[in-house]
Amino acid sequence: MCPDHENEIFVVALTKWANPPAEELQALAQMLGVAAYDLRLRVMGPLPVVLARGLAGDAARELLASLRGRGHGAVACELSSVMSSESMIEPRDFRLDKSAFVVLGPQACELPYDEIVALLPATHTVSESQSTTKTKKKFSISRAALSGGLVSSRKVSKEIRSHTEEREQVLYVFGRSASRRIILRETRLRYTGLGDLMCATRGENFTALATILKARATGAFIDNRLVKNPRKGGLAGVSGGVTRMVATRSNATENDLAAHLLVIAYIQNQI
Repeated sequence: MCPDHENEIFVVALTKWANPPAEELQALAQMLGVAAYDLRLRVMGPLPVVLARGLAGDAARELLASLRGRGHGAVACELSSVMSSESMIEPRDFRLDKSAFVVLGPQACELPYDEIVALLPATHTVSESQSTTKTKKKFSISRAALSGGLVSSRKVSKEIRSHTEEREQVLYVFGRSASRRIILRETRLRYTGLGDLMCATRGENFTALATILKARATGAFIDNRLVKNPRKGGLAGVSGGVTRMVATRSNATENDLAAHLLVIAYIQNQI
């Protein structure tokens, strides 16, 4: 989790402020070689704040040392080590044993509660913006008059915009090894594994499961900042053509990276 492979590409993030951000802005700008004005919006966001991406090992080490030298909490990691939520174990069915959380089905595995390193709830958001252009012919008195009745209509285009958004509660469950990284999705789970504790609604069941895991994984790092301060979404894809364009945005990638950085910061005592 520290930059030690020269051929890897690293990300460096700030995880704790030593002083108020406004007091550190000029020093950070000098470290990064950017204007303080351009840096302001980036660093004023919720922690962890990514300061640099795509750095080589030496550059990542130098920036990390500079940040920590000023008393800030900071971490660096290889971008290749950040596991996407799509690559994590994603249970449909589960069982709550006395000593372990058991994933049933094709991705079956057993994660002892005392091997859970971190439990990080978050909200995944997917939004879709659609722009549709409709064209129709409309009678035109002026055209009819000018053309002697040969041309009596003109084309009129109208753009219609719509926006939809879906939110889902998730819980990142980090085991000690990369093969035991699990993501629990509110809408994916079947909650029969709760037994007598099963509730009336999906949201209540998800909350109940998260509460049980937090109570049993007594040594785990638990942090709610990804729920309190949701990450902004990035462009996930654009589809369509001239008359219909659909842009999809998701914050899943941002959540995945933030969760990974928080776990490293916890392990390295940088929070």
